Amino acid sequence: MTQAEVDIRGSKAVRLYGRLIYEFLSGHPLVGHRHETEYAPLPELDEEGNATLRHACLESRGTEGTSLDARGVVAGGAKHRSRRTAWATLQRLRKFLEANGARISVPDDRSFETEGEVIESGLRRTIESRDSVMHSLIRAVYRFRDAALVAEKKDDFGNALQNLYRELERAEGHVGPE
Repeated sequence: MTQAEVDIRGSKAVRLYGRLIYEFLSGHPLVGHRHETEYAPLPELDEEGNATLRHACLESRGTEGTSLDARGVVAGGAKHRSRRTAWATLQRLRKFLEANGARISVPDDRSFETEGEVIESGLRRTIESRDSVMHSLIRAVYRFRDAALVAEKKDDFGNALQNLYRELERAEGHVGPE
């Protein structure tokens, strides 16, 4: 098969890539000759996504002033919006963890990396703390069970009950708001 047979001779890489993405997402190629193609918006993409893909598929024909290179696609709103979305996600994670008792420091130099590190550290400490409390509570339940059911351990019933109450109170402090 030649470039002429598939209508890609002289086509820019962005246009070819855009058409490939369109075909992948829609399940069918764009219909029409390269200069008379009608772009049907894809429901999987929002308005800005469809505008970017349409521009890549149709308007990157190589004429001055209308060509679109890879930097144009990345440098547009998509990259900035993606960074804002990532930062907002980190902040939602921070707020969720803090609302559930995690203490998360605020780094001096707030960047994606440092913010991610302190959130990861806070999450790790929270999980480790809750695991520790759960293990202690489980041991207290078993101790109480044994003191209530095993004849040789009946003398420990009072202490086992007090220990169970203590561990229940400790566990209540690690449960998030209702």
